[in-house]
Amino acid sequence: MELSKRLSVIAGLVTPGGRVADVGSDHGYLPIDLVRRGICPGAIAIDVGKGPLARAKAHIQEQGLTDRIEVRLGDGLTPLLPGEADTIVIAGMGGPLMQRILADGEKTAKAAKELVLSPQSDVREFRRFLKTEGYTVTGEQMLQEDGKYYAAMRVIPQPDPDEWTEAEYAYGKWLIRERPPVLMAFLQKKLASCEEILGRLDQADPGKAAARRREVEAKIREIQDILNLSGEEGEKSLSAMEKDGKG
Repeated sequence: MELSKRLSVIAGLVTPGGRVADVGSDHGYLPIDLVRRGICPGAIAIDVGKGPLARAKAHIQEQGLTDRIEVRLGDGLTPLLPGEADTIVIAGMGGPLMQRILADGEKTAKAAKELVLSPQSDVREFRRFLKTEGYTVTGEQMLQEDGKYYAAMRVIPQPDPDEWTEAEYAYGKWLIRERPPVLMAFLQKKLASCEEILGRLDQADPGKAAARRREVEAKIREIQDILNLSGEEGEKSLSAMEKDGKG
């Protein structure tokens, strides 16, 4: 059994040594991998669907891990008691659904030592939700798989004292600081898309398109500011951001 690129990145964010709960486990590949490689002593695979959970149970049995990986049926964090897991993984679903799961299961989520989260949509608002609800992002990875870009972040249930810029909410404070090639490629793609939209707006009614044009131009400036953080000038800018509590 081999993990997808996305699940491999998520697995790499899990701190070794603790018990893991995988919410929305589907086939159970992630907890199987973590336990089989000795990253985690045990795990709980949770899914709201009976079919996926049955497949996960079958895969766990095939790997001879039924004594170390438990399967539980239920919605979000409902099947999990506070303190049962050191790490909670929630991935493979949209940002709004993940927000709902974390809000409904706040007591359980905040009893964990860390959470590894990978929203598939509305990532800017999801990062804002984490900040508002008393979580701190301590690291973030980005990857491209099958033509799509994904962000995966390690989070601790402690308030973040730093202020975040809109660019950091949009593209990730840690990603902007570390500037991985995949982020640069993603930003170049976003920039090209925004410039294409501006071209179409040139053909539209100026009055009706004014608000949309301002919005797109703001996104372009946001992206260009990040892309221009390079070399000595970039280091100075990042240093200034950190001193201001924005890095």
